[in-house]
Amino acid sequence: MFPTPSRFAGQTTVAGNSTSLSDNDVANIVGTAVGQFGGTPDTNGVYFVLTAPGINETSGFLTKYCGWHTNGSFTNGVTAWDIKYAFVGNASGPSLGNCAEQTSSSPNGDPGADAMVSVIAHELDEVATDPDLNAWYDSSGMENADKCAWTFGATYTASNGSLADMKLGARDYLIQQNWLNAQGGLCTLSYVNPSGDFLLSASPSSQSVVQGSGASYSVTVTSSGGFSATVSLSASGLPPGASATLSPASISGGSGSSTLGITTSSNSPVGNYPITITATSTSPNLTYSTTVTLVVSPAGFSLSVTPSHRMSRRVIPRATP
Repeated sequence: MFPTPSRFAGQTTVAGNSTSLSDNDVANIVGTAVGQFGGTPDTNGVYFVLTAPGINETSGFLTKYCGWHTNGSFTNGVTAWDIKYAFVGNASGPSLGNCAEQTSSSPNGDPGADAMVSVIAHELDEVATDPDLNAWYDSSGMENADKCAWTFGATYTASNGSLADMKLGARDYLIQQNWLNAQGGLCTLSYVNPSGDFLLSASPSSQSVVQGSGASYSVTVTSSGGFSATVSLSASGLPPGASATLSPASISGGSGSSTLGITTSSNSPVGNYPITITATSTSPNLTYSTTVTLVVSPAGFSLSVTPSHRMSRRVIPRATP
């Protein structure tokens, strides 16, 4: 089960001449990449640092972990953004078995890259449920994907003879399961709510405004599994002096769109404001939220980074024979 909706937003390459990276190096790579992307950083996304074979991460890649995620404060000197990011290395080489389920073959003929796909899914699941390392984890500190590490469920044989458990587009993959709290708790790749469900999304992810001006976001509710109840919408986290309207404030029939309009005042402080949009239905009783960002700041900035050093590193390497 993966965070929904999620999408690939782009990629960039950060040049370097070292084959050995520290945690701070990874944070600085993220800072450089954010600058290369331009515009306002996406506080609703996750920035993945993916490395080529032969690149080491000195805090424990291949011996303590296969990947990790964390968050850091990235600032332009006026506004600070809480950015979620992750490291996933390519384990190709003598230690491939520490981070790959299949070492001699894989669904796409590249065991190192195919192993990275499962670790990327692992970290993406955990960022969705524990973005700032203070949300979802169990009594032993395990995040949702940790609880299902190296479990794949039912598999089938791909055309090249390797094992796979899902097809995405035209390609086969072997991707670990994720934890489901429902039904008493279990590891699985999918879940369908028997009463129907809905998805909540909003775009764009971020808007920049000048004090006293306004911005609007499109909010979409999408039905799944026959869901047809009325969904009520609300917004919170506004800057001081700002007001918000949702038109309409509720969506009937299970699917539809609304416009969130936010107007700031001339006294609204300059800053970065995560706006939480909440959607609630009463039959079935479901509540979901998504976050967009409103940036009240002067145009133009230079970028620096102060990384957080709290990290999730519970992708457990496989024991070697």
